[in-house]
Amino acid sequence: MLYTRTMQHPFLWLNPKSLPRLLVVLTLVLLALSAWMLALDQTLVNEQAPQGIVSFELAGNADKAARILAVWAAPQREQAMFMQGMDNLYLLVYPTWLALTLTLLASGLGPRSQRLAQGLAWLVLFAIPLDLTENYALLVQLRHGASNHWAALALLCAVPKFGLVALAAASCLVLGIARLIQRLGKA
Repeated sequence: MLYTRTMQHPFLWLNPKSLPRLLVVLTLVLLALSAWMLALDQTLVNEQAPQGIVSFELAGNADKAARILAVWAAPQREQAMFMQGMDNLYLLVYPTWLALTLTLLASGLGPRSQRLAQGLAWLVLFAIPLDLTENYALLVQLRHGASNHWAALALLCAVPKFGLVALAAASCLVLGIARLIQRLGKA
């Protein structure tokens, strides 16, 4: 007989009863960090960086990165460096929150939805090394000036990171709607 192993979610090592409480804690931390990062980012928005730090993440080459760095005065560069440090905490929170949300939303649905959500829960965790590598590439440029190599690396990490986050967030929305429909059908 052929042995097949089904995929499991990334939180098997935790007590299943603790997962909803963990989600509440992660939600509060995520909201607080998001609000703080958004407030910090506002000082980096200008004509060269209309999306603040995201514009720098997506610069892709030394020319664009240099134009952004040129309009950021010393306090703004320090702010951007501080944000990269904060993002090293944030990058642990948002993928974990997405993975846990996917896991919990799918838990009451059918096996197909559960397998999909479990796969996505593991996949979104790849945002962590992508974001960490991107942060390093941005810090190098903030300290030593724009570079084609580091700007390209930041872009090559940022695009799939944003893609994974968008895919996971959209899946959370779809699974949430499915759970709502399921509950309304039982009511």
